[in-house]
Amino acid sequence: MEEETRNLSDYLAILKRRKWQVIVTAYLLLMIVVVVALTLPAVYRSEATILIKEQDIPEELVRSTITGYADRSIQVISQRVMTRTGLTTIIEKYNLYEEARKSLTMEDVITNMRKNISLEMVSADVIDPRNGRPQQATIAFKLAFNSNDPKLAQGVSHELVSLFLAENTRERREQAAEVTAFFSEAAQNLSHQIVELEAKLARFKQEHQGQLPEHAQLNLQLMERTEQQLRDTTRRMQILDERIIFLSAELRTIQPHRIVTNSRDLNLEPGERLRLLQSQYISMKSIYSMQHPDLRRLKVELDILKKELGVSENTELLKQQLKERRISLQQGSNKYSANHPDVVKLKNTIASLEFSIRKAETSFVAQMEKPENPAYIAVQTQLNAVRTERTGAKIEQEEIQQKLREYEGRLLATPEVERIYRNLARDYEGATAQYQEIKTKQRAAQISHELEVGQKAQRFTLLERAVLPINPASPNRQAILFLGFIFSIVSAVGFAALIESLDSSIQGRVGIVRVLHKEPLGVIPYIENHADKKKKRNKVFFIITLFIISIFIVVLSVLV
Repeated sequence: MEEETRNLSDYLAILKRRKWQVIVTAYLLLMIVVVVALTLPAVYRSEATILIKEQDIPEELVRSTITGYADRSIQVISQRVMTRTGLTTIIEKYNLYEEARKSLTMEDVITNMRKNISLEMVSADVIDPRNGRPQQATIAFKLAFNSNDPKLAQGVSHELVSLFLAENTRERREQAAEVTAFFSEAAQNLSHQIVELEAKLARFKQEHQGQLPEHAQLNLQLMERTEQQLRDTTRRMQILDERIIFLSAELRTIQPHRIVTNSRDLNLEPGERLRLLQSQYISMKSIYSMQHPDLRRLKVELDILKKELGVSENTELLKQQLKERRISLQQGSNKYSANHPDVVKLKNTIASLEFSIRKAETSFVAQMEKPENPAYIAVQTQLNAVRTERTGAKIEQEEIQQKLREYEGRLLATPEVERIYRNLARDYEGATAQYQEIKTKQRAAQISHELEVGQKAQRFTLLERAVLPINPASPNRQAILFLGFIFSIVSAVGFAALIESLDSSIQGRVGIVRVLHKEPLGVIPYIENHADKKKKRNKVFFIITLFIISIFIVVLSVLV
């Protein structure tokens, strides 16, 4: 079977046969589109443009402490502004969605409001001052609100713009204040730390005075000087030792007392005679025994002279008292025990008398043994002076040695002290440098905060206010009607093609040829009768009636 091919005349014939179906279908669809386009509620859009203005003072002079991308800051502010509390306040203030609030929850109403709020970034190609390369940067943003009422759209847009501007100002001031407070607290903490480190350094210096690294050279010099003093003192002590040996040898060759053969022949005072006799008695006592006549005679003469001068009365009296107390003690011991108070008292008294007698006799012997020879006394005085000087030199040597040990200890302790001191000094220097850095940043943060308070830093500025919209932003009725017109025609033609494809009747000469593959002998034209004419009038009447009804429906939908 050959494939049927149709030409333009065939399609025109089909269109002529199905013209009423095409017209009616296209008309009905067009009327539906018109009704929809006219009945859709008008949505008005009030839009404001907010400029992101850079700070007035160049960043080379004053750098802001608030950094970050503008679009991120806008998104953060958007989230803070469009919270449930903020949007609920706006809804109640402008009485938005009055009908919807009767049937929907507040969450659904807020969701619808968020959909009606539009936030659009405005970007531009700028040169990055850090690297000199072009890049996209957000320089402004548009904030709009859609509403069926143009006044409400404008009012809500104004409200949103005010909230965005206020939130931006508040956020930047808070951030600047937080940065300033942070650096102030950090500087205060570092200040306390520096004070503590200074106190540690002062205590360390006080505890290790003379052991610090800067005293090492001084300690070496003092040590060298002390060693020289020690050598000088040692040499002086050697000289003094030699002098002592010489004077001691010389002193042994001199008699300490003068020899007097007959003291009665001397024209001397009694005290001087007693002293001379005592000297003579001591000299002879070392030569003769106590039974020698001369020594006994001299002893008698001394006793007589002592009695005359009253020198020995006190001693003899003490000896007599001691003898009596010993007799009393012996008698008391026979009567009482050793712990009896009287016995103890007698023992104490005897001990006191014995001590007094020994003291008196010692003083007497010392007086008797005192040298009298002037030459002996002169040499002895020199010897005592040299010995005293030698004792002083010895003490000085010990002091010098103590100083030398102290300096050596300082030098030995210097490396460890230096290590600890350098750690403390390094901590102090680090804290001081960090403190200076923090103070510099604190001053910069304070200046940045002053910029924020004085509205001199980066900020949002209203570039275009939200105006009262005159024409609705949506729906676009002309576009809907145009697209609806195209859709109705295409749909009507498609509907006619569908009917034609489903119709199996033979239409015209071409249809007979396609079926029989033969040409007809003749073609009789269609002759209209009265019924056909009536049917045609009824179609025209129906179309006119349908047109009038559709116009009425359109007008009614627009008015309602």
